Amino acid sequence: MTLWEHDNSKEAIGFLEWSMSGHSSSTGSDRASSIPCRSLDSSLGETNHIHGPHETDQSSIDSDVFDALSTSPRRRSPRPKVSSSTVRETHHASTRPTHAASAEAEFSCIRNSYPLLQGTGCTPQFCQAGRMIKTNEPRVGRDQPVTAVLEQATDFLRQLRNDGIIDSDETLRHRTSQVLNEILENSSDRTEVDGSDLSSANVQARMGGQWDPTLAELEHGVRLAWKHSQRCIMRSEYKTLQVCDLRHVQESKQMGSSLVEHLGRAFGGGNITPTVFVFPARKRGERGPLVWNSQILSFAGYQNNDGSILGDPANAELTAEVIALGWTPPRLRTRWDLLPIVTMAERDDPVITEIPEGLFPLVLITHPRYRLQFERLGLRWVPAPALSQLGFEIGGVQYTAAPFVGWFMDAEIGVRDLADHSRYNVLPQVITSLGWSNSEQDLERAPEHERLALLSTAQAELNYAVFHSFTAAGVKMSDTLSASSMYSTFDDEHFRDKGFRLPANPYWLAPPQGSIIPIWHRGGSPNYQPMPLICRNRQDPVKAWKRELTKTQVDEAHCIQRIAVQLTAPHPKDALADSRDDEATFAIHILYCTAASTSRKLAQELQRRLSEAVSAGARNTSSVKLTQSLNDFAPHKAGANDVVLIVASTAGHGNVPPNGNKFEHNLKATVKKMPFRYLIFGNGNSSYHATYNACAKAVEQNLLDFGAQPLSDGLFNGDTERENPPWNQFDTWVRSILSDLSLVANESDVELADPVSYKQRDSVREFRRVKLLSGGLHRPNAIRHVVLDVGAMKCEALSHVALVPINDPKSVKKALRYLGLKGSETIDSEGGITARQFLEDFIDFDQPFRNLSRASTTRLSAAKWSTLTKLPLRDALPLLTRSWNREQLPDDVFNAMPLIAPRMFSVASCPRPAEDSGANSLELLMQSRSGGRMNNFFKGASPGDVLRIKYIETDMEEFLQDASTPTICFATGSGLAPIRSLLQHRQMQQKSNSSDPAQVIAPVTLIIGFRPQDSSVIANAIEEPLAAGIVDILLLTPSNPDKIRAQNRIFEHAVRDRIEAKLKIEQASVFVCAGAAAAEGFAASLSALVGCDIQAALGSRYVQEVYKPAC
Repeated sequence: MTLWEHDNSKEAIGFLEWSMSGHSSSTGSDRASSIPCRSLDSSLGETNHIHGPHETDQSSIDSDVFDALSTSPRRRSPRPKVSSSTVRETHHASTRPTHAASAEAEFSCIRNSYPLLQGTGCTPQFCQAGRMIKTNEPRVGRDQPVTAVLEQATDFLRQLRNDGIIDSDETLRHRTSQVLNEILENSSDRTEVDGSDLSSANVQARMGGQWDPTLAELEHGVRLAWKHSQRCIMRSEYKTLQVCDLRHVQESKQMGSSLVEHLGRAFGGGNITPTVFVFPARKRGERGPLVWNSQILSFAGYQNNDGSILGDPANAELTAEVIALGWTPPRLRTRWDLLPIVTMAERDDPVITEIPEGLFPLVLITHPRYRLQFERLGLRWVPAPALSQLGFEIGGVQYTAAPFVGWFMDAEIGVRDLADHSRYNVLPQVITSLGWSNSEQDLERAPEHERLALLSTAQAELNYAVFHSFTAAGVKMSDTLSASSMYSTFDDEHFRDKGFRLPANPYWLAPPQGSIIPIWHRGGSPNYQPMPLICRNRQDPVKAWKRELTKTQVDEAHCIQRIAVQLTAPHPKDALADSRDDEATFAIHILYCTAASTSRKLAQELQRRLSEAVSAGARNTSSVKLTQSLNDFAPHKAGANDVVLIVASTAGHGNVPPNGNKFEHNLKATVKKMPFRYLIFGNGNSSYHATYNACAKAVEQNLLDFGAQPLSDGLFNGDTERENPPWNQFDTWVRSILSDLSLVANESDVELADPVSYKQRDSVREFRRVKLLSGGLHRPNAIRHVVLDVGAMKCEALSHVALVPINDPKSVKKALRYLGLKGSETIDSEGGITARQFLEDFIDFDQPFRNLSRASTTRLSAAKWSTLTKLPLRDALPLLTRSWNREQLPDDVFNAMPLIAPRMFSVASCPRPAEDSGANSLELLMQSRSGGRMNNFFKGASPGDVLRIKYIETDMEEFLQDASTPTICFATGSGLAPIRSLLQHRQMQQKSNSSDPAQVIAPVTLIIGFRPQDSSVIANAIEEPLAAGIVDILLLTPSNPDKIRAQNRIFEHAVRDRIEAKLKIEQASVFVCAGAAAAEGFAASLSALVGCDIQAALGSRYVQEVYKPAC
């Protein structure tokens, strides 16, 4: 073959003479042994210098050179013999692996087989075995000296000959000549040199070019790279690895589309074929094609305003970059949103490619023994790992974009991806869902040995569930024990055949379950890196692209092409920035110092509770910072109005723990002092009298010296002698903080269900008398269906009414007699209410006087005065003196009387059209409660009886009138009432829109839990809407011995996908009216189904009413 001009042939001949001298081709293991040995030390982290003749008159590589080389004597380092005593058969991957005769003998075999080794990351001074990513490990993306490229290419071609890919020595000589000339033709000088001067020094200064392997060479190269991968446990399958040759693809757009297409074929519906998708090799001086994603199939990670991540924290930065690039996330963001692929060809802009929905179905994580508990967790994962930021270096050729897909091992997901604290961190949720702990907070408070036991058990169950789920879904997966056994067997066979073990990085290879897995005990395996290899990219794709952008390109970045991306306007809620931080009047800094973990846990709990209080809309706007140690706190960043909350544990003999011992120095070093406010919780033990809370006291003194101002008492002394950990004491401290900072709402805001305090006169005017039409009789413990004649009052659907039952006439008559009144006296001249009416309709005879300060009398003794303010009104009135009515004004007396707390009910009907005949009736559904005032009233009530009612308009007018949006309704018991009114309203809208086909009434999904005795009420409510086609999905769940709950029915296979689509795609609203536990459970089930906090995500589209039985 003719070489290119000038004297480059000298380099080729010199290199060939070096590479071939003293060796001839052979076959099998002898051929491997004929490779020259090198010093192990010199091969680690260095490129060996190449020496050879540089003067020749030949203009091409002479085949005689190869003939001469083939007759030269072999230099062979014989492989040590391995006796039967040192090589033991392993049964099912025994934990007692086969051992070499000596480590040095094994190293010698490795050097013979792989004369060209790359560094493993360690140096004589530093061992990086504990690092997941080594600082100096091999990476693709760097230019290499031409000698290094020539050496790697020749070494690779020799491996091809050894493995039979190149079938003869003659073919090897010819192919080597081609490759070396191609490399030299594509090489260039790093600096300007005279092209005729090709001395060894200048050769070293020149940067090597690339060459193009054939498909067979490339395929075997990637297989060897997989075999040589120190971190992979599934290398026994390396011969099955397929290559999808995409080296012809030159554009970013085509990269994305071809990757999705071929990845789908390799996935095979779950029957995965391990495949590498090889894009063009990196050219000298270029960055090479790149893929932004570290995994093709991965979930987005959205950063929330509080710093938390919705989705996968590992992808938070990438998600932000892809959004900035132009990706529009789904309107309903969840923790299971697949990221699109971003591909970037050489000298081309990045392109976004959406992954078609359904091409790679997510695997739902279920458990055969804990089906419902795992369904309520809503866990899922991508069906296959498709690594996309690792590169291949094969024979000196660097492939910077070569994604490859295989199948998962269970522990990758169950022990790491889902369980790691830095990832999805679901183990606390698993524990609470399985009922092993009441809450995640209780789990955090448990002693450490109990937490470890719970976390370990949960990890095992989660890992079991992962494998079960992939198997049930028909997606290929390896279990940890089988994978470990396969690798151990493969490694032992390799040792028996070659005399040395496979390269192994135990940090990666040993599964995270630990010593119960056989491979965990194989720490004696050597860690070395042959070529070809798989390695990381030198460049971060996003940063590389940003470096390449000019200002013009930045301006044009908004127009970057996207493939199959459906652009939708972001939900208005997503566009609203949380302005609390901007409007904050003060910031709350939460600090801790501890020698163990108690103070850190307490501080994290404090941060959670304060954040919830601020988010709930407390009166004082504030921002809660993330917890940090005392050492990490920067005093100069605290504003004058800020609050610093500290949880301090005492260490040793009254010392400040190490993560707080710099606090005093930092305070003193602060030039500009801010008199911020502080509170401290001391976590100490009073049995150590001399040092009790010494740390907290020292910290407080430092703060006082600094000029900080204490809130309340400044220091709260917690005592672990009484309680360890001191959670109850801590709760008391937190409540005081909420009060001190005005972060706790008014009592009326907290307990909305309690009777409302109001002025007597103004209140009674708002109630009108109405007549009972029906509802006096009903089945025991069943929902009572009440119909009232409300006259001209118009009660819209989804509104509410307050009812006041009238008092027993006998009680009223007695009260009038004790008060010396006839009953006809006017109490409220403006409202026209008489004394009798007021006592009948509003006074609660079972409660004591509210306030007698204005109605006091000097004729009462102190004892009688005390009695009057404690006895029920019916018992207190007889104790009044005869002069009461002469000395007191009637207004003062009645203002002191307790009012009946009105009972609130949802309207269960909507107004009939004007043309409908009959009275203007209002319907209610009431859940009975034994002994309740309303229940007692209706027991003896008859049609025509009177009670007081107050109408409360709905604040859901927009929700009510929007009939084009699908609605998911959930109700239990009498919570059916507002849904019944909504269904009637939808029927009326349907009738009014019947003449206009464009006006579509969206369907309603009904999920109802009820008692069997309420079946007739349920049937009455849903019969007509069902017949009219208003309802599309109906799930009725009566009380049952199997404890199947209505809120969990959405996980049934027949409906779960439909409901998920309603929320994610159809933008459905949710309306809930149920008891507190059922409402909370339904929200949790929807959140698990979708993959986000459904109430926070839907905002105003999620309407919830929680009721209590009020009868």
